[in-house]
Amino acid sequence: MSRFDWGTYHLVPPGWTSDGDAAGHDVKGSHRYGPSQADAAMELSQIIGDSARAQGIGELLERAAEREDPILDSVEINAFRSLLEGLEAHVRASLLDDGGRIRPEVLPDLRQRSRFMDLDIARGDDARYACLEVLSRIQALDEMLAFADANNLHVLLV
Repeated sequence: MSRFDWGTYHLVPPGWTSDGDAAGHDVKGSHRYGPSQADAAMELSQIIGDSARAQGIGELLERAAEREDPILDSVEINAFRSLLEGLEAHVRASLLDDGGRIRPEVLPDLRQRSRFMDLDIARGDDARYACLEVLSRIQALDEMLAFADANNLHVLLV
């Protein structure tokens, strides 16, 4: 695990609880680094000036975290996916050149503002691909949410 990735989300059936009374309702799958991917989506949203998107993701996750079992149900999964929709296009238009690299003029600002992109100067020109690396992790999060929705599963946030 890198300093950019942590945590796990678990896929659970509707009705799953942590109290052990839900016999046969085991965890059906896991998605490593989901929490860091959600945080990266919020950070990128802030960086491109879409604070409403960042706030929406944060509020959705906070509401779930306040529950005894922090679980996103189907409605919340779809809301999360809606919040992620269009993020990549907005990021590409705001920060990247036609080749998917971070535009040189925004790189110094991103080095100051981002916790989730590996913009270390030691990477040289490869650091300009850091935004695409983060976008791919956010895409993996969205794919997990789509899988959960298509298979009638909920997402346990841990």
